[in-house]
Amino acid sequence: MNISADTLIILGVLGAVMFSCMLTGLIIGAIAISYVATNRLRELNSVQEGRNVGHSGLLSDNREILNSLRRLQKLKEQAATYGIETPPQVLTEIDSLEEKVSRWLD
Repeated sequence: MNISADTLIILGVLGAVMFSCMLTGLIIGAIAISYVATNRLRELNSVQEGRNVGHSGLLSDNREILNSLRRLQKLKEQAATYGIETPPQVLTEIDSLEEKVSRWLD
């Protein structure tokens, strides 16, 4: 089967565009999760300030969630950089952190 050079160029460009869209989606997803979680943390902190009960426990939870979100964002940036060559352990940790954050947001 002969494939012309023009066809290969077109396929290469389409592949690059699709890869770029995938990376953009990962980055936008990370930003959206960070935004929602940050707003949720603000809500929890304002509620906590009004009640002033169990303050250290809530702050500890907030710190853990914030650290998880930061780690998730860094891992997604790493995955976007590596693309298809992303190490499996990075993808596994992303899945784990996304599940943890989604449980917290529910």
